[in-house]
Amino acid sequence: MKSHVFIHIGLPKTGTTSLQRFFFSCHSQIDYLGKHYVKARKDYDQRDQFVDSIIRQIYSRDEIEFDLTFCKDRFDKVKEGLKGKRIAVISNEALTENIRHIPADRKLIAQRLYNVFGESKIIITIRNQLDMIISVWAENAAKLARYKPFKIWLIEQNNNYYGGILCRLKYFELIEAYSRIFGKDNIGVFLLEDLKEDPRKFYIELSNYLDIDTDESLLLLEKETYANPRFSRRKITYAKWCRRLGWDPLSRFEKYIPDVVLAGFRKQIESGPPIEVELSKEYEELFSSYYRESNRNLLHNYSVGLSGKGYPL
Repeated sequence: MKSHVFIHIGLPKTGTTSLQRFFFSCHSQIDYLGKHYVKARKDYDQRDQFVDSIIRQIYSRDEIEFDLTFCKDRFDKVKEGLKGKRIAVISNEALTENIRHIPADRKLIAQRLYNVFGESKIIITIRNQLDMIISVWAENAAKLARYKPFKIWLIEQNNNYYGGILCRLKYFELIEAYSRIFGKDNIGVFLLEDLKEDPRKFYIELSNYLDIDTDESLLLLEKETYANPRFSRRKITYAKWCRRLGWDPLSRFEKYIPDVVLAGFRKQIESGPPIEVELSKEYEELFSSYYRESNRNLLHNYSVGLSGKGYPL
């Protein structure tokens, strides 16, 4: 391999799908080993299965069940098929995702990654916490069976501190944990705000960190940059009414509705402007005070350009 393995750990809702689909899996100098919906590909092969099984072991097993030997043996087999002039990139936001049944904490996951993959370089993508909170709520609210008003959802997140999203958005503490294990020089932090507002800058900085051809990266940029926009206002409103009714009209009557008409209804629900939720001044100050110190530490210790991008400072 050209250098270290690069591991993109997320966070979720920070452009991970876009990077997986339009960058990591498309650049000719990257041997992509991460999540990119490979099961839909015809060439989903044993190597993909091995990497999937390793990542699942790392984030979803407690210390009793985690099998380091299994993971290392499988990665040894994966390395045999890597191309020497390409870098290996693993990308899977499940490594930092808030899934309640995961018994492995974030620092333990970091240590397991090091134990399995060795001296690797870490890619961490982050997002303004105030915007992230709204985005996570919108994703949950769009799922018909899980819709809850924003304020009720926030209260539940606060009450379920370790099972919720709020404590996981203290980015400095997460980055410090990985820095102590992999080394500060092997940590690259990138902002979703740059990907959305200045994708050229984002792709150049990421390519420089990966030490791959920037010109090819910028050519990829011309094709596609961003996937999974926020759910529409119509989608959230429909989910709210389904929750009140206790059932989904489209699902209940779909066998009586022609496919073309049903598809038109669903497209209409999905389309339209994205949902917008404005934090009250009370909530904004509450969250700002909670994340401010962590963000300031990230700014000063890692020189991450958070200023002017909505991060509490």
